[in-house]
Amino acid sequence: PGLTLLLTSDECPSAMRIPFEIDCAPVSLCCNLTQDMRIILDRGPGRTVLERPPGHCLLSCLPETRGVTDISPGPVRGVSVHFSLPTFQELFGTTNPALTDSHIPGCASGSPCRLLRQSVMTSPSRQIVEQILSCPFRNALRRVYLEAKALELAALHLAELEPHPTTNPALSSREVEMVRAAHALLLARLDGSLGLEDLARAVGLNRNKLNHGFRQLYGATAFTLLRDARLDRARDLLRQTETNLSEIALAVGYNSQANFTTAYRRRFGHTPAAMRRREAGRMVAAEW
Repeated sequence: PGLTLLLTSDECPSAMRIPFEIDCAPVSLCCNLTQDMRIILDRGPGRTVLERPPGHCLLSCLPETRGVTDISPGPVRGVSVHFSLPTFQELFGTTNPALTDSHIPGCASGSPCRLLRQSVMTSPSRQIVEQILSCPFRNALRRVYLEAKALELAALHLAELEPHPTTNPALSSREVEMVRAAHALLLARLDGSLGLEDLARAVGLNRNKLNHGFRQLYGATAFTLLRDARLDRARDLLRQTETNLSEIALAVGYNSQANFTTAYRRRFGHTPAAMRRREAGRMVAAEW
């Protein structure tokens, strides 16, 4: 009671606009893996426009709010966890920083029920989302597994939002652009031919500053970002092509198929072969 979990893994064939009107709002954590979305909120005389790119989480509680959600065409994959306010406060406390730091223009600071916070999804959070979407169980075991993972996801996200003392100085705007350039270069070279030193040299930062920048902007080290991007690409190849597993492993930078299988299972909760069988089953069902 007081907890609802919604799983989305589908295709949006064309752009959609979905109106909504909220009276008594839950506390919601929405993690978006693939979709470009825009939320337009109307609250009294003001309007808030929020862009929701892939790879972001949104923590919100929006009572007495109406608006629209614009969804772009393409694959829709994500997880939403919704708590009633009493359940959220019972589980996570009434003084949690997430509940007392409002990010909605015009709302009184410290309000426990007007909340809008968006942040980049970290690698651990993404891994839990993938595990939820790939739940291997059925019936009662499925319910227990998903409830545990939903609570783990919420607890991890709230812990990530808490302020932590740091000795690392903030990045300058120029350094932010350098880190983003390194990130784009990293994603363009999934074969792993560029090491951290190469990336740092290419954009003009030292390796410590670059790794700090990756953590600050993307919530993970360069190694973790590269590994996750490789495995995401491998999953796309498994879904969209008939390329054999050894060739997919090589295409995403793994010389050993065994190492590829181990890394894939750790990230998604199942092996590449199981993913291929699942996709084949879906295609047969669709044709039937």
